[in-house]
Amino acid sequence: MQLFSNHKYKKLYPAIFIIGLIAFSIPLLAYAYNGSFMRIQGDDYCYLAVQSQHGFWGTQWYSYQSVSDLYNGNRFSLNFAVALLGQFGSSLPSIAPALALIVWFSAWFLALDQASKFWGRNFKWFELSLIIAIIIFFTLYIVSDITQILYWYVGMATYTLPLILNGLLLGLLFLSSRKTASLWLIPLIFVSFLSGGFSETTGFVQVAYLAVFCLGVFYFDRRVQNPFVKKLYLPSMLALLASLLALLALALAPSTAPRLATSSHPSFLGIVINSLYYGLTFIVGTFLSTPLPIFVLLFLAFLLAIIMRSKLARMLTISPRSFIILLLIVISVWYLLCVISMSPSVYAQNAYPGERALLPARFISVISLFSVGWLIGYAVPLPAKLTNHHVLYSFGTLVLLGMLFVYPLRTIPKITSNISFYSKWSAAWDTRDQLIREAKADGQKDIEVMNIDHPIKDIGELSPDPSYWYNVCAAQYYNVDSITADLPGWDR
Repeated sequence: MQLFSNHKYKKLYPAIFIIGLIAFSIPLLAYAYNGSFMRIQGDDYCYLAVQSQHGFWGTQWYSYQSVSDLYNGNRFSLNFAVALLGQFGSSLPSIAPALALIVWFSAWFLALDQASKFWGRNFKWFELSLIIAIIIFFTLYIVSDITQILYWYVGMATYTLPLILNGLLLGLLFLSSRKTASLWLIPLIFVSFLSGGFSETTGFVQVAYLAVFCLGVFYFDRRVQNPFVKKLYLPSMLALLASLLALLALALAPSTAPRLATSSHPSFLGIVINSLYYGLTFIVGTFLSTPLPIFVLLFLAFLLAIIMRSKLARMLTISPRSFIILLLIVISVWYLLCVISMSPSVYAQNAYPGERALLPARFISVISLFSVGWLIGYAVPLPAKLTNHHVLYSFGTLVLLGMLFVYPLRTIPKITSNISFYSKWSAAWDTRDQLIREAKADGQKDIEVMNIDHPIKDIGELSPDPSYWYNVCAAQYYNVDSITADLPGWDR
């Protein structure tokens, strides 16, 4: 059924992917537009206050080694990222969501492009772009509270940024297998160490999948004796070692022990049992809470696999035995990584992870579900020759795919439903920021401002109590003695 190898239909093939790319990019632009209304809030004040007091390099050491009542600074990569991007000043939170989406797309484009080239398959740019846009869209859409992982800067940096950097890590890993491998090993080690130091959750997941990757390299090297596979030994082992060192640096930070001492911890067996249970609970809950998005994701991957097979002059397929083996591998790795992502919260809090800490498991689930749909699309038998009946079948497939492309467009009203509130809040924040700066310029050290609502769930705003920790951090950020948010006006 080589529909797209026919000259008459060759131009139709890229058009399908470009239309899909546009359809999935529009809701991502809507997310970025929402993010343009974000401002400094919550923990942002505390991180940026330390930077304003100690400078860029001083912040790194001070945050890591000090034990502060205002925030925990053991996550050295988070300190680095906040200080680095903090150079943008108060405009940082408004550009961070759009910047994160652009870099997320670019990093994973590099990863898939280099991985496909390593295995001898050159995907077109529009093929890779659509796949990545689909994965990012569904990852964001199935989370129960996107505000903490995309719109709140510190939350985004803690959990979303390491996922982004892992795309760069994988891209560098495959680049390191080339003849110029030594040129890429240093940035590979740096990115592996950096991405492993944002949080314990993402760090453990990174170590786990790199360990699985190393085992896969060992297995394929022994099984197929491919000289190209051998070239992955050194970069994958170095990436794993750097990731383990990052976890060690998190554990040895002076603020880690006091923070962990505030709660009780289960035994090793308890950690394993609870993590296994929570991993299964998460996967089952994902199916039950988001059945329609999951169905659309699976069906999209299935149809894209069929269409990408249909353009080939030689029909590719996988045997039933290979399909079952690969399917079991995908499901097993999916469950394993979800279990691993639960373990830090189980140990530190003896509880199911909070929503933002579930982001790595969400991302892993979307990739796994897409892989399952893709495998099914490559396993179903397709006719070897094109007939009139098969032409109708092919166009029926295109119609179904077009209908699925409508799905992301239908989500835009939901994505943009809070824009009016975000707009009101950002205008109030800008006015308050200007008043604080003007009052400071006039010599005032104890400043009263309007009490406004908060746009991010569970992330507080400045309080009528000047001793509230966010108020203290904000006062340090603005370099004044105190800030009291007790004036009326928000509800008018």
